[in-house]
Amino acid sequence: MVRRDLDLIRNVDESLRGDAYDLLTYASRVLEMLARPLDPNGNPVQGMPEVGEMVDRTLADAVRQSDALLLAMAPLLETQGASDTALAARIREEARGRWKTLPAWLDELEPGTPLEITGVTAIEHVLGAASTIVIGATLPDGTPATATVFIDRDGGHTIEDAFVAPEEFRSALAAGTKGADFGRFQIVDIDPADARERVFAALAADLALEPPLVTETWPGHRSLLAWILRSLPEGGSVAPRPAEDAALDEQLVAATEAAAPGTSDVARLLISLNRERSGSGDPRLWSDSFVTDLLLDHLPFETSTPRPCSSRCPRWSRPATGWRASPRASPRTRSRPSRSSAASTSICRSWRPTASCPTTTPPHTSSRCSRCGWVAAVTSTR
Repeated sequence: MVRRDLDLIRNVDESLRGDAYDLLTYASRVLEMLARPLDPNGNPVQGMPEVGEMVDRTLADAVRQSDALLLAMAPLLETQGASDTALAARIREEARGRWKTLPAWLDELEPGTPLEITGVTAIEHVLGAASTIVIGATLPDGTPATATVFIDRDGGHTIEDAFVAPEEFRSALAAGTKGADFGRFQIVDIDPADARERVFAALAADLALEPPLVTETWPGHRSLLAWILRSLPEGGSVAPRPAEDAALDEQLVAATEAAAPGTSDVARLLISLNRERSGSGDPRLWSDSFVTDLLLDHLPFETSTPRPCSSRCPRWSRPATGWRASPRASPRTRSRPSRSSAASTSICRSWRPTASCPTTTPPHTSSRCSRCGWVAAVTSTR
């Protein structure tokens, strides 16, 4: 038996000493590593077997720990597609009932069985820059689990980070929002079907990122998150965007021209870019993360001329809208962290130490994410 197999057996043994959360999160990590092998910096890893190859070899080995891992992977495979659903059925046919000392839920879990959902809510940035969707569930052995998904709306509705923690829904929500600045973040009701659709849309956008996003828990928890999402009802919609409003746009342009003559063309360009690319889609709302994206990526600057917008973006919007901005980390610092910059946190890559807490390594009970307001104390994982 090769060293990699021995390591896997030891890891499964450790997971089996815990509860369903421990084994399912480990199964999710293994499945994601097989489906899309990445190192901590998001670079492809060569030489990994495909999922089907691993299943074939593991079933043939008939080892207790390996069978436990496969049975935990089976419900996660059912969220991947028809071929993986067939693979899950084969796992159950060959491995289920082969060992009397495995947890009962592994043998009793039937195909397509949904999880019990204990709560769904969203935390929205008031300027539309980001959303945090929180979903509570009960795992097959009764262990509570809460999925937290950070979505960067200004950055194209992509995943900023996501994880599943062994916490009861209301406890996790209370701990994560304790002391939050509710002038910047609002806890809102969200239809479970809409939560499902929005997170799945963010998952699809995440797969298109280059280089891929890698954090301490992502994409390791992707398969477990997808299983939880499949337990939510279908038929939802993505976050709605405001309808085009030519009269409002012209009102903003007129206010800009009155405050800064000769800037109407710049105002129209900025309004158009806001409607198309900002998280809110509302030209009256400007988060500083979107302004940063605007200056770095979207505006058609020429190298031979000064950048005319950098001093005018707040100015042209302030007279008509009461312009507001909320401090957030630059998307450049959030989107591609190294292993060390992720700082082993399961919460959010925008985490920054508070003034009263100079430590630079979360989790730390005094720290709070500058982007979403979530407390880093919830990051504890097993």
